[in-house]
Amino acid sequence: GAESMFARELSGYHCGVLVVFSTSMLSKNITQAIRQAKFNGLGVIAFSSGIETENNVQYIHARCASKQCVQEAHGMLLHILVEKVEAQT
Repeated sequence: GAESMFARELSGYHCGVLVVFSTSMLSKNITQAIRQAKFNGLGVIAFSSGIETENNVQYIHARCASKQCVQEAHGMLLHILVEKVEAQT
């Protein structure tokens, strides 16, 4: 079903990092994808609003009053993360 659509996409991957974005971290499709990624040995970075639902996940929190603010903060934080990664390569 829809709750496993992202997890199915990860079935063949056994190295790398899964990056997820969620304002709630409560969607079953996100949590199942995280669990599948960890099962496969992938690292997981989760941009969230402050809710941590899984262990062994690197969370980047944007604590804001509205979902729109969380989404805008995620975009800014993603740009910062990409700049840091590119500076190291």
